[in-house]
Amino acid sequence: MNSRIGEQFDYYRPASAVVCLLLTLVFCLPASGQEAEATTTEAILLPIPLPLDHDADLQIIGQIEQALDRFGEEVPRPILILEFGSDSETAGLSRYERCLTLARFLVSDKLRRVRTVAYVKGNVTGHAVLLALACEEIMMSSQAELGDAGGHEEFVDAAMVAFYQDIAKRRRTLSPEMALSMLDPSAGFFRVSTIGGEERYVNAKELQQLKDAKETVNSRTIFGSGQLARFSGIELRRQYGYVSRLVEDREQLEAALAVPITEFSSNQDFDSTQIAARIELRGRVTAEKVNRIVRSLGDQRNDDIKRIVMVIDSPGGSAKDSLRLAHALAAYANEDDRQVIGFVDGAALADASWIALACARLTMRTESVLGGPGDWHPSARDLKDLTKPLQKLANELDMTSSFLTAMIDENFQLFEYVHQTTGAKKWYGDLEHQALDSAELWKRGDRVETGVGLTTERARQLGVCKDEFAGFDQLKQRYQLHDDLEILEENPFIARLESLATSPWFVSTLLSVAFFAMIGEASAPGIGVPGFLSGLAFLLFFWAQFLNGSAGWLEVILFVGGFVAILLELIVIPGFGVFGFGGGIMILTSIVLASQTFVFPQNAYQVAQVPQSMYGLIAALASTFFGALVMRKYLADVPYLRRLMLQPLEARDVHELEQREAIVDFDHLANKTGIATTPLRPAGKARFGDQVVDVTCERESIDRGESLSVASIQGNKVIVRRLHRD
Repeated sequence: MNSRIGEQFDYYRPASAVVCLLLTLVFCLPASGQEAEATTTEAILLPIPLPLDHDADLQIIGQIEQALDRFGEEVPRPILILEFGSDSETAGLSRYERCLTLARFLVSDKLRRVRTVAYVKGNVTGHAVLLALACEEIMMSSQAELGDAGGHEEFVDAAMVAFYQDIAKRRRTLSPEMALSMLDPSAGFFRVSTIGGEERYVNAKELQQLKDAKETVNSRTIFGSGQLARFSGIELRRQYGYVSRLVEDREQLEAALAVPITEFSSNQDFDSTQIAARIELRGRVTAEKVNRIVRSLGDQRNDDIKRIVMVIDSPGGSAKDSLRLAHALAAYANEDDRQVIGFVDGAALADASWIALACARLTMRTESVLGGPGDWHPSARDLKDLTKPLQKLANELDMTSSFLTAMIDENFQLFEYVHQTTGAKKWYGDLEHQALDSAELWKRGDRVETGVGLTTERARQLGVCKDEFAGFDQLKQRYQLHDDLEILEENPFIARLESLATSPWFVSTLLSVAFFAMIGEASAPGIGVPGFLSGLAFLLFFWAQFLNGSAGWLEVILFVGGFVAILLELIVIPGFGVFGFGGGIMILTSIVLASQTFVFPQNAYQVAQVPQSMYGLIAALASTFFGALVMRKYLADVPYLRRLMLQPLEARDVHELEQREAIVDFDHLANKTGIATTPLRPAGKARFGDQVVDVTCERESIDRGESLSVASIQGNKVIVRRLHRD
């Protein structure tokens, strides 16, 4: 019998093998298909601005429909991520009607082929909770909180309760009881152990029913009646199991979904009916400029402005103030559905690049530069002190701190890393990469050269720059901006003067006027109009440089000290010209230093700035020299300007003066000795017997009371020398 059974088994063995093979194919093919789906699907992240009011629901629905069009029918089960979370005090004031419309759309058949994920990165309260419930899946930051949905409702009606519970039953992202406890303060939230050994979470009404039926063993109050439930991400994940994953940032979100994430960018970045304005940052970054821009952003008179175009053409200049403005722009874009578009109109060097990167959408003019050596050169101590501030800014901008550091440190080594699971790309330095929890999953690629900054083309390749324009007019056309785009500026005069202060021709003009008027004042007796114009021109020059951030008290002290030294040389202690020469050097040095922020150049940009700083001074001196020649030759013939210089004597007056001088005869003092009655530097007075006459030293100066002798008589001039006695 056993042999017969064995024969039968041998008979069916080929058929069994075929069956096993078919079963293997049946069960393996779906797994293979799922793997293919995981590797070919796409994910788009859409930040949801809170609170939702006005027509925000319709705008978001329009953006989701645009995202669906981009997915295409060939993408298997694409992922739509709705990102929630805001630190704004008004974030919990979303209108129920707006959230209701959007929640209905999220659970509609139109989104059936899309996997919707709610990413709660910060606290979500008010009726925005309804939007998280309407997604198929919730992922949260461990410390973020979800709840308090009815906190701003005076009355929760039956229709509102029914819709919350209906959404919760459909999606099962949270239980209906938990959703109700977030909406209705009278509902409460309790944990109950029944007689049958079942553990359940119920509301106050159901708890009372169980107690009346004597089906409860014990109960525990989690949120009592009169309280609105509010749960943290770690509670919803570990205690209740509703949150699918805990993720702290977008990088962990990508790893959890195992697919690269692309942030949504609307095809129409501007609504032509909305009010837009422009802010310009040109020249060096200074505290005063940043203060004015921040005040303009926070001005209540500008609350109706929804779009800001940040035009930047700056070499940087202050890391502290650039960080401050970058944080302000990032915060501004997160409020009330506002958007900030950056436009690099030439250069955003060094720390100014942080301001550009803080704009929600960065665009650049062709052949512009982002990052690289600029007006501010960080020391090793500066880079160490900036580690935490840059990490904080990087978290706000969802980029790596290594990338921000590479924008200011020309020696920083930045590499492209690719996540081996999701294919996502990031840019890290070695230290930041090593500090990652999943460092082994990131494979290092080529180095990203940032030593001289990123050109427009390179910035677009890296995905940092979204659009490239030939000029601002093309940008206005692309984003449907009006030609008469308002410029937000508190004081247009100050802004214009700051712009002029960076222009070499303006600096040269001011200095030329100052020097030319000084020469005119020296050619006329007393203090008149030329002296006033010279002082005014120098004052405007230093004021403009103060506004531009390149001048300080050192330059002012050098200038005043040099001017005083020249006065001493001319009036008080005439001698060998030491004070006059030194004073002139001090004045020229102060002007050069006032045109730049550094004393000695430390990078390529600063080296290139030295000739430009010298250009203004050299051009001013050259124009003054030629102007003086012209003035000396032609000014005496100009009717109204001849008073500005001393007129030359006519020939008859010169002859009479020579005759009067010839009457004086000092030949009797030849070889005489006397005593200096005043210091001779080199001119002064000396006594010869009872006669006191004006004398001039032959070589060295002579102090008062020293003995001297007459060296020679030259007409009416008595030349003396110190009397050396054995």
